[in-house]
Amino acid sequence: MTPQRTSYYRYALLSAAVACALALVVVKVSAGLALGLLLGAVITVVGLARFEVLLHALIILLPLQSWIPYSLQQLGTLNPFNLLSLVIFVIWIVNAILQRERIVSFSWMNFVILFFVLVCVEALLRSMSFAGSEHLAEQLNPLKRWLSPILLFFPIANTRFSRPAIKRLVRTVLLMVGFVAVLTIKDLNDIGWHNISLRTRFGGAFGFGGENDLAAFFVFYPVIVLAVALFERKFFSRMVLLGIFALAMLPLILSLSRGAYLGMIAALGAIGLLRHRWLLAVLVLGVAFYEVWTPGIVQQRFARTVVAANERVGGRVPAPNEEERNLETSSAQRVRIWRGAMRIIGDYPVAGVGYNVFQQAIPSYANMEWGMDAHNMYLRIGAEMGLLGLAAFLALLVFPGCTMWRVYRTTGDRFMRGWMLGGMASICGILIVNVFGSRFTREELVGLYWVLVGLTYAYVFLRRDKLEARKRILTERGEQSFQLDFKPKAAHLLR
Repeated sequence: MTPQRTSYYRYALLSAAVACALALVVVKVSAGLALGLLLGAVITVVGLARFEVLLHALIILLPLQSWIPYSLQQLGTLNPFNLLSLVIFVIWIVNAILQRERIVSFSWMNFVILFFVLVCVEALLRSMSFAGSEHLAEQLNPLKRWLSPILLFFPIANTRFSRPAIKRLVRTVLLMVGFVAVLTIKDLNDIGWHNISLRTRFGGAFGFGGENDLAAFFVFYPVIVLAVALFERKFFSRMVLLGIFALAMLPLILSLSRGAYLGMIAALGAIGLLRHRWLLAVLVLGVAFYEVWTPGIVQQRFARTVVAANERVGGRVPAPNEEERNLETSSAQRVRIWRGAMRIIGDYPVAGVGYNVFQQAIPSYANMEWGMDAHNMYLRIGAEMGLLGLAAFLALLVFPGCTMWRVYRTTGDRFMRGWMLGGMASICGILIVNVFGSRFTREELVGLYWVLVGLTYAYVFLRRDKLEARKRILTERGEQSFQLDFKPKAAHLLR
């Protein structure tokens, strides 16, 4: 057994012993917390033996959190996601120390994330001036849930994964897309295909009120499955991936989310523009003749966008000259809220009104009731965090997109090229979907995005390390060659 492996086992046994001791102490206070500590010990031992297993577990857990039994969600602060994230961070640092490697590799993405976190913290502190000190305490957990998936970038990107390990993790993501699609189709079947309507929309993996989040999920990730499938040469693997994509499209179509439809059009258009031109023709024909192949309920959804008259919008009566009077309720609310959000940004252009204050501020800027969501991620962030915060948020999408483009242009690995192409298409879909809703906050929805971004940079760092190793080898060979060819002369000079 190597000394390094011996150190791993020592740390594992120490972690298990400490966790068991703490569990025995706190079991009288909280049985749930004691159970969480014991689970943490088990996860720690597994993670120290093989860190990759923890990330597979994380990928499986992220989109399914709302389906976890309530009793397991309430382990104090040690709910399954928090527990697994904590162990991942600890083991990442321990492994780096034991292997004597740098903890964080350089990339501009590090600074983008840290800057965005600072902007969020500053916005939370500033929210007290608008909503009071109680608001700050109430928003600590929502902010934690927003930032925790983003911060997972660091342990994922800076772990020295091999190329096969990175591929295995990405494949787990692709399989999870199919699993969520199958579960959603099961829910649709339970409702009854003939009963599907706006009133029967459901959140599926995202729980009550998560209808639009579920639709966004089937925009963000199935395009990656499609892109990988188009680069796959093995017939069976390609058919499996195309089957997953087809399964995901059924709940997307029946989600009745117009923003999701536009997001998928943008994502597929990106794949067509960057690589597969034939997809553009298929896309144009599909949009032009959507009445031929879409269910009647989808056609009705589009037909109801414009109405003869709308008497109430957002709980208030619209003025005769307001354009939202001639839009259906959902569209009319968005138009009015967006107008009010622009007014907030006009009054607070630099720093905004504060984190999660939009719902309280909007009645003063638009003829709306209290508690209305922005229905636009960019306007929400611009209103709450100012234009500086909006720039930081956009950088979270632009920088990974640029990195994926460079990898796509330079790698010869077909799987990696498909993944990078799908990643860029996914970002295009994310950009469009968030025009119509705040779809970049829930960890169940964006968690897989940050896993994939972290793995993208892990692959970049892997290539960088290999390039540096080759340069060192060539340099050493050059020095040895110089010493062999000019040894007498060099020796004379050294004298």
